[in-house]
Amino acid sequence: MSKMIATKKLTSIALAVATLFGGAAVSSTAFAAADTNKANDITISAQGRKDGDVDRTVNVNGRKFTAYKLGSYENVRFETVGEGNAAYKRVKGYDLTSTDNAKLSAALKPVVTETTGEVDAAKTTVKAKWNKLIQLDGEGNLEFIGDSANLSPVEFVAKYFYGQADDVYGNDHANNAEMRQFANSLKAAGFHDAAHTTGADGEARFDLADDEAGLYLITEDADSANHDADHSGETISRAMVIGTAFKDGDEYVNKVSSVRAGNGADDANATDVTVGELKIKADKVVIVKDVQGDDALVGLGSVRNFQIDTNVPNYTTDYQDWDGKVPSFTVNDNPTDNLDVTKAATNVISNIKVQANTGKDGAFEDVDAAKYTVKLLDATPDVNDFTVSLNDPREFSGKQIRVTYTGVVTSVLLDKTSNTASVDYSNDPYSESHVETIHNPEEKLYQADLDLTKVNFKDNAAVLNGAEFKVYKDGSDQPVLWKASGANFYEAKDGTETGRTDTITFGENVQLKGLAADADSTDADGVSYRFVETKAPEGFLLGKDATPVEFTVTLTPQWKDGSSSDTGKSLAGVNYVVNAGKFTNFLDATGNISMDAAKQTAGALRTEDGTVYAAAEKVENTDDLADFPKTGADILTYLAVSVAALVLGGGLMVAANKRRQAAK
Repeated sequence: MSKMIATKKLTSIALAVATLFGGAAVSSTAFAAADTNKANDITISAQGRKDGDVDRTVNVNGRKFTAYKLGSYENVRFETVGEGNAAYKRVKGYDLTSTDNAKLSAALKPVVTETTGEVDAAKTTVKAKWNKLIQLDGEGNLEFIGDSANLSPVEFVAKYFYGQADDVYGNDHANNAEMRQFANSLKAAGFHDAAHTTGADGEARFDLADDEAGLYLITEDADSANHDADHSGETISRAMVIGTAFKDGDEYVNKVSSVRAGNGADDANATDVTVGELKIKADKVVIVKDVQGDDALVGLGSVRNFQIDTNVPNYTTDYQDWDGKVPSFTVNDNPTDNLDVTKAATNVISNIKVQANTGKDGAFEDVDAAKYTVKLLDATPDVNDFTVSLNDPREFSGKQIRVTYTGVVTSVLLDKTSNTASVDYSNDPYSESHVETIHNPEEKLYQADLDLTKVNFKDNAAVLNGAEFKVYKDGSDQPVLWKASGANFYEAKDGTETGRTDTITFGENVQLKGLAADADSTDADGVSYRFVETKAPEGFLLGKDATPVEFTVTLTPQWKDGSSSDTGKSLAGVNYVVNAGKFTNFLDATGNISMDAAKQTAGALRTEDGTVYAAAEKVENTDDLADFPKTGADILTYLAVSVAALVLGGGLMVAANKRRQAAK
């Protein structure tokens, strides 16, 4: 049976257990007994945390927990603090009695001792961390000494196995190696579980009766469903210590006074802590993908720099139980096949760099290449997939990892250009084979296309073949050079490419790919393409008076929230506007292209893949000169012809009259 301890020691224990709950939220009022009687329960919920805009909040839904009762409260003393509406009741001090101090001592022994080899025999000694608090007697049993001399095993646990509020997750000792070792040895010592619960609606609750109040060890079950969709990216919290609320008559009190150890005086800088509530600790691995230039359109040969940011779980302090086995941590990258991430004729990822925030004040600095392995997965269907694996993730515990590299667009003939990243990492110290995977949403690069069709002016359903155009970009007097692939034409940026042509030849239609590539906010007026017809389909007219049909299409990228590319915002749309001048009646634009510069229409985003903005229009040809627009010269010529016809007609009428008169 546990002994009562002196008031000074009780003050110390009150501090220890109060500190235990330092990471929990603070409330200014005590729980009142509710009809559902939840005030005496233990509730586990998520510890929220954000790094900038990245939410690292964990989730308890579906996670399974077990509570082991370590001790009961006795001789609880209460006090009222504050005045008027600000007054509330808190616990000033209490004693702990153990459910089984012998088993607790047996459970503590492997945690605080270690076996060292000496000549022909192994010897058990107390770890340096504990040797001023614990020693072994002649029979190898634990003895509490120094500051813990008057403590029982349960009081020792309450004082030294607790969380601290200075940890970002709210519980510094939750799930550390010693806590998990203690939980394992506690089970081995024969402690029976008190209750089970599974998280739902954002919390896990142990439904305890009043006579079950006391100090508990909470463990997360090994088969906890932490790897499902609700917990993607989380590592497992295994062991935590928490106490229930205290009961004073019909009232439940969940506030414990923080007092300075040894003097019994209130610490003016201390904050009362809340019992009965636990914010679980867990590392949430998050992956963020960024593309420099994702606000600009891409075309053949466009270069983009990719960046992957993620974080490594705190393996060294929170997940040590690997039995000498090294955890795994691998960044995977899966670009579409038209993104070349390798240097020419090599299997080396282009400009790849791995960094960690290990520098001063958390600055990113290069990681030694010997500490990671890059592998190009050239045996897979996606030959440009690659992985970056940390050789020993424990060296980067709790650190941010950044992977950067360069990719080049080698084709604009695919329906989409995108990139997806993921991270595979060990998240369960009890199961080496279990690897969690966290995915990053597909990062898209956008291109703008224009579909052209040649049709009969008098019958738009009749498609014409054989027309030819030259295209001039942004006022240049040199035609654009295109790389042709069937009906597809795209600008050939690389002058060494073969098969280039300055003429677009129509079959049934033409698809221009990757227009306005790399245009950003500096191209405020957009990118213009002037189309000049140089050959009409057989049997149709090229133009009139050596003036061929021509028109201009201007593409202007748009950014979200009206922002420009300078802000790093992503592309929101592309405006297509046609200026055909006097040849407007020879163009038939579809609904996603405007014939009026004052009423621009955004190019439609193709929802099936979300990466191509495409507009379309029909360009007409006629075989009748009268269909061309009338100019001033046209009207004068028409009038002259009409007058001549009238004069000729009048002369013919006079001659006819004379013939009729002669016949009489």
